Amino acid sequence: MMRAVLRPHDRPMPGRQRGRSIIELMISVAIGMAMTLALFGVYLNARSGAVSSDTDAAVADSGRHALAVVGRALRQAGYLRQAHHDDSWAIMPDADFRSFDACLGGYEDPGAANPVCRNDDGQPDGFRVFHAVDIAETAGGPAFRTVAVDPARGRGVDCMGDPIPAPASPETANFAVENRYYVQAHPRTGLPELYCRGGAEGRAQPVVEGVEDMVLRFAVDWTDDAGGVRDMSADTLMRADEVPASAWSWSEMNGANASVRSRRVLAVEVCLLVRAPQPEPGVERTYTDCRGVRRTDRDGIVRQPFRSTIGARNHVGGS
Repeated sequence: MMRAVLRPHDRPMPGRQRGRSIIELMISVAIGMAMTLALFGVYLNARSGAVSSDTDAAVADSGRHALAVVGRALRQAGYLRQAHHDDSWAIMPDADFRSFDACLGGYEDPGAANPVCRNDDGQPDGFRVFHAVDIAETAGGPAFRTVAVDPARGRGVDCMGDPIPAPASPETANFAVENRYYVQAHPRTGLPELYCRGGAEGRAQPVVEGVEDMVLRFAVDWTDDAGGVRDMSADTLMRADEVPASAWSWSEMNGANASVRSRRVLAVEVCLLVRAPQPEPGVERTYTDCRGVRRTDRDGIVRQPFRSTIGARNHVGGS
């Protein structure tokens, strides 16, 4: 019987290991890198979504706040002290007292005593608000009932908190407040902001950041019916430069025909375009701006228009 003879090179070597080829290693590395990139992409998308949500929320907050500021100012326009029951300080509007007026494209110089309008439809509008401070008689004399009061001096204040100068005859004249609202770039950041300039000392400061545009349209009841009686409904929507000067003034209130033109503006349509302070790379937004133009911005800056219609108090005689 013959037995198989194993040659030395045919015998299995104890503990022999088989290595992996370079191709298998490259495939493993490629799979690992792909998984890492996929996870990193998911993280970036989640972070981008969170940042975008935060930006949208910040823009929405600024827009709502800006509308509230403008709306409150316009609702105060034309407010006058109400007559006391014994007429001890009954006040009629001064001959030149205005509720508000506006400038198409804002002001050439917002700080001028008599500001000049730009009359540029491509620039943000501006407006001025006039109203009186409400007072009530107390044992010690007149006391202001308005919230906007300087506690140290007991006097009404403008939007900057500066006390309103007293008229020469407080019992026969109004403590008149004038506030101007306009859009202007901040001198330090260069970003557009909504400003208010108070009439007491002429100081101004931004009240809402990120307001890039402000467009105002005025609902005017300019025609009477056959009997010469107004129907108190708007006939047309006008730009600031289209509203006749007599529609801004109380000049006819003290005349025999104490009617009409001083109370022609019934409401104000307000549109504010608000932007984020910083761009977001790769962000494209399509929206309709305050001038009715459909836009797609590719500069990465989130913009959103905010609109509201504010009823004007100056169409109610003596309010």
